[in-house]
Amino acid sequence: MAEESSSKVQVYIYDLSMGLAAQLSPLFLGKQINGIWHTGIVVYGREYFFGGMGIQFCPPNGTVMGPAHKIEDLGETQIPKELFQEYLYDLAPKFSAQTYDLFHHNCNTFSNEIAQFLTGKSIPEYITNLPQEVLETPFGSQIKPMLDRFQGIGGPDGSIIAPPTSNGTLPQQFGGGSSANLQTSTDKSQFPEADVMRIVSNGFTRTEALEELSTCNGDADKALMALYAKAFKF
Repeated sequence: MAEESSSKVQVYIYDLSMGLAAQLSPLFLGKQINGIWHTGIVVYGREYFFGGMGIQFCPPNGTVMGPAHKIEDLGETQIPKELFQEYLYDLAPKFSAQTYDLFHHNCNTFSNEIAQFLTGKSIPEYITNLPQEVLETPFGSQIKPMLDRFQGIGGPDGSIIAPPTSNGTLPQQFGGGSSANLQTSTDKSQFPEADVMRIVSNGFTRTEALEELSTCNGDADKALMALYAKAFKF
């Protein structure tokens, strides 16, 4: 099979707050924040992103967050797929579970770096500037301990980018073999797993998500808003 040598590059933008940031940020932060942004870069038919488990990939829109809130075209890359894969392996130590930091080294840091590698363009500044923008508000420093709960939490479902094997070959997983599902919980709840994971991705525990979903009769938006209200002691 001929090597793929060019591809459209897009940034997929997700609002982790599911619209709550736009509604509640004036109250919490004293200014309008339209979303808590997670991004992934889609190229060569896969979506690549960085979270608490390191660099991961999945089909476009294949995470538990569902369809992207917005998609922006970054142009076309002429970097061959094989070279891009090697580049990702080189990046793996830099973007690992141990190096993840919500404010300074997050999914958007990764998306911006590989966007520049592929196209020479950056992702939108309103995304990369968001952490500092939040921390500079009067309320920002007060909520940082709660937001730090994001750290170490596994990202959306996907396969992990592993380093090359000892003999220098690429793992089958990266080349299109079986995927490694990051969801390790085996409990069976009455609520859709996507709703549970969307709440967990906002920094709450699985137990908190299940309990609040039960209280809110399965309404994920109400459950997330209630958990934020408890966290902020409103």
